Amino acid sequence: MSEFQQYLSKLQRLDERETMATRKKVVLFISGSSHFDHAELSEHQQSFFSWSLGESSDWLAMNFPYNYGFANDQPVFPSLLKASWRNCLYFFHTCWNKDFQREMIRHLTPIFQCEEVMVISQSSGLNMLTAVLPKLNCQYKKLKIIALGPVSLKKINREKYDCIVIKGKRDIYSRVLDRHSPDHLVATTHFDYLMSSEVRKIVNDYIQKN
Repeated sequence: MSEFQQYLSKLQRLDERETMATRKKVVLFISGSSHFDHAELSEHQQSFFSWSLGESSDWLAMNFPYNYGFANDQPVFPSLLKASWRNCLYFFHTCWNKDFQREMIRHLTPIFQCEEVMVISQSSGLNMLTAVLPKLNCQYKKLKIIALGPVSLKKINREKYDCIVIKGKRDIYSRVLDRHSPDHLVATTHFDYLMSSEVRKIVNDYIQKN
């Protein structure tokens, strides 16, 4: 069984009743996964949430599938090379693996049944959203998306979904592999959006207005 098939089997065994989406309002990260044995947030992701939301309890301390059954108290994050390869695999399965798409829908449905949802997507996280959002029953007026360096096969319907796109001037991946027009151009590469004070100011201003 391949590494991704093992990951998919774990998702299929999870009970959606163990979802982390138990509040009326949630803020979350979504990104293509570079590690298949856990969904813990990276140090930079945690720091970004702590900086932008302070002591707010709204943010989910896990990436997809946002399920307590997938928690791991000793997460290991792969090297950049291995992470890049796994992200490519994740992108492929997001677009063309029907079984994985069903699991995305199953685990994202409780999230999008919350009254207010703010999503910060990184890289191919927007690809996950464009693959399944049309199939989810969500309240579009209460869904906000901030896309950082998106890499997505499809374009999101920005007339239907409230989405702002931030791209780095030195982000070759997003500029070449993605067709979304940026609302903001910042001085970052594909890997350092969360460390950028410029990005943090844009996100903070957007959160304050919403």
